[in-house]
Amino acid sequence: VRCLSVYSEWEQRELLLSTIQYIDVYGHRSRIHTTQSVLVVRRGLDDLEAAIDSRDFLRCHRSYLVNLNHVEGIEGNDFRMDDQTLVPISTANVNKLRGQFIDWTYVKAWSQT
Repeated sequence: VRCLSVYSEWEQRELLLSTIQYIDVYGHRSRIHTTQSVLVVRRGLDDLEAAIDSRDFLRCHRSYLVNLNHVEGIEGNDFRMDDQTLVPISTANVNKLRGQFIDWTYVKAWSQT
C-alpha cells in the first residue's frame, strides 16, 4: 500500500495514494483533495509529484496533478472526476494528455483481465 507523507495542520499525516483525487496549487500552498477532505500543505507541486512517483498520477496542468483512478472521463478541456469536479487540462497539451489518459485506461483494463 503506497502512501504520501505530508505535514498539515501541525501534524504528520500518511495519505493513501488511492484516496488522493487531485492536487492543486493555491497561492504558495498545495491543496491535496482526498475522498475524505482537503489538506493544505506547504510543499510545491513538483516536490509532491516526485514523492508520489506513480503512473496513476498525471500532471495535467502547471497547477494540477490528477489521480487517473478518480477520473470518469474528459469533458472539453477538463477531466471530470468521480465526484463530478472538473480539473483543467493544459490547453497547450490537451491532445497529448488525452492520449496519455486513453493509454492509461487501456493498460489498466488490460492488466485487470
